[in-house]
Amino acid sequence: MNGRLVVRLVTVGLVIGWMGVACLGQQTAGERPLLVPRPGGVGRPDQIPLRVQRISELEASIAQLKAEHKALADELQAIADLAVQEKAKKATERIKRLIETKQKEFETGLADLERKLNGLKRTLSDAEKKVKRENRVGTPAPMFGLKDPAGKTVSLSDYKGKIVVMEWANPDCPFWRYHAERKTMANLAAQYKDKAVVWLAINSTAGATTDANKKVVDRYKLPYPILEDSSGRSARDYGVTHTPQIFVIGAKGTIVYSGAIDNSPMGKVLGQVINYVDKALSEVLEGKPVTTAHTDPYGSPVRFSGPSQR
Repeated sequence: MNGRLVVRLVTVGLVIGWMGVACLGQQTAGERPLLVPRPGGVGRPDQIPLRVQRISELEASIAQLKAEHKALADELQAIADLAVQEKAKKATERIKRLIETKQKEFETGLADLERKLNGLKRTLSDAEKKVKRENRVGTPAPMFGLKDPAGKTVSLSDYKGKIVVMEWANPDCPFWRYHAERKTMANLAAQYKDKAVVWLAINSTAGATTDANKKVVDRYKLPYPILEDSSGRSARDYGVTHTPQIFVIGAKGTIVYSGAIDNSPMGKVLGQVINYVDKALSEVLEGKPVTTAHTDPYGSPVRFSGPSQR
């Protein structure tokens, strides 16, 4: 089989695959059944405002559309380059036209999804905004790039395929200091270190600096870095309201737990102490659904710089 025929056959196969992506871009949350929350998800369907759930679905669809488009676009470009090398001029021209056409279809579909997403966000009531901020379980974890105490940029994408625990920290918060002094999070991070679990702390307090974060890491002998988010951007992306607040990101990049570290603020609890994060990590590593995937965080409110969180 000559090179030209191979190129044309592979191209046809890719077009069929790309058609599925185009269809995704044309679907909306209102045109297909709503996702049913998994056991241990945000909550029962009647606990989630319908438009908030649709927004989560649209955000997930947009992320999927972008990822699949990039993968297919890269593959088609590689085939086009191969056609050039094999001097398959006609095949090269057709592939280039196909790339241009599919790029326009992708941009149109993406713009349609984003328009509908933004329209839904503008109509959310204050109560629905509160639900959206606080219930992120099952949605893709927002990306970030933050400086560690050494000035190195740490990105969530650095840990693709791993479980990531994100701990919002504030050395001025008595609730966070309580756990830091008792090494609640440090011991848990050490316990899961050899199980492909990455632990990161983030300080979103207004005025936080990398130097100040380094001193805190040294003072409490933390086995993980504190990343600087003094602008509060990442905290807002995740809907963080208090410190300490914890998020567990699964290996597929979605949030599987959000909320408090445990049910024992400052050591006070009626009944048995439950470490929600320890429980969530154990279940995720065993391939089980997280039974308690969202709890209300306790602690000190995050002091954001700039406009307050809406």
